[in-house]
Amino acid sequence: MPMAVTWGSRNRGINNLHKGLSRLVSAIAVLTALYLIGVNLALNLPATRAYLNSLRPDRLAIGWEWAWSWYPLHLEFRGFAADGQTPTEQWQVDAEYAAASVSIWPLFKGLLRVHDLDLVDIDLRLRPLPSPEQDHAAIKPHFPVIRNRDPEALAEPVMGEEEGGKLVLDIADIHMQGKHAFWVSHVRGSLPGEVRGSLSLDTGAGRFGLAGASWTWCSHRCASAMPSPSPSRPRSRVGSRCPLS
Repeated sequence: MPMAVTWGSRNRGINNLHKGLSRLVSAIAVLTALYLIGVNLALNLPATRAYLNSLRPDRLAIGWEWAWSWYPLHLEFRGFAADGQTPTEQWQVDAEYAAASVSIWPLFKGLLRVHDLDLVDIDLRLRPLPSPEQDHAAIKPHFPVIRNRDPEALAEPVMGEEEGGKLVLDIADIHMQGKHAFWVSHVRGSLPGEVRGSLSLDTGAGRFGLAGASWTWCSHRCASAMPSPSPSRPRSRVGSRCPLS
């Protein structure tokens, strides 16, 4: 009799364990389904993009054709587009594909911290803003026009270190691959290959930083949009590992 009671207790314990595990698995499955449906639906609602772009429309605007997330804090985009403005420049980045992970806690401090950013086939444009005292009529036609930004905008006073506050955008471990195009100031070109680096941007103080950047198999074409004293000079081509400084 004691043996029967012992085995019966063990069987009940095993059954309870199986029921607990089944409930746990079911709960995880339900939460996963709710996350996949809820988050992916929200990412593709026009209201989501409208809300994000209403936070600082004078400094940052983003958009995408399609977005999805397979697990929390990791986002993937198809047809990603972003543009913004600091006191000293306007910028625009478009990518055929983008994927990144976002840190949640820095968001409460007004800091957008992104890591493991993957980009495919990007188009980068950077337009420096002239100071009010500068006559930019001669060079203005050679600068890129940035989407959603005033082409007549002038540079604003840059705040000091104390006034500028923390960086509002911090991207660690950028990985770009594919065929890239850039238009920085009056210089345009293409950069097929693989690029790695990190980027920081303070839209309040106008600080823009690129660190640890390099590209491989970087055969590229580069040309100035400004008139050149040697118009017949061919565009440069470089094929090697080329560190950026």
